[in-house]
Formats: sequence, structure tokens, C-alpha cells
Amino acid sequence: MPEVDACSGVESQVMDLARAYQQFAVYKWSPHVWGSSSGGIDITHPHHYTSIIQNVIPSRTGLILIRTNTVVYESVTGTVKEL
Repeated sequence: MPEVDACSGVESQVMDLARAYQQFAVYKWSPHVWGSSSGGIDITHPHHYTSIIQNVIPSRTGLILIRTNTVVYESVTGTVKEL
């Protein structure tokens, strides 16, 4: 089941546009915070414990096999794994 969030109405409109312009998929990027800088460690970069998650969402029902959720650096290096 896909995630439901506050932007689901916008996502629905984007999917409608993708279908209208014959696009096979939509790419969605979102941040995932997996840690904090507590514990006395001085981290100067504010996004040190943040990864970007890439979702590939097919615009047609027959393309469900291309649906993926992965960390962006894994999609670039070719080691795509399902989350």
C-alpha cells in the first residue's frame, strides 16, 4: 500500500499530468532523518544524519514492477535495493 501524506492530493494531480503527457513514471524525492547529533559529537553539517529517498512511481497499472524505494546514492551506483 502506498504511503498517504498531506501531499497526496498534489501527488494525484502530478500522476494525472504524467498520464496526460504519456510519462511512464514519476520520481519523488523525500528526506529521511535517521539519527541526531546528540551525544556530544560536534557535527557542523545540519543534514549529516539525513538521507534522500527516491521513489519511482509508475503512472500505469501494467508497470507496477518498476516501483522502487531506495536511497539516492544506491540508485546512482547501481546497487538498488528495496526498502
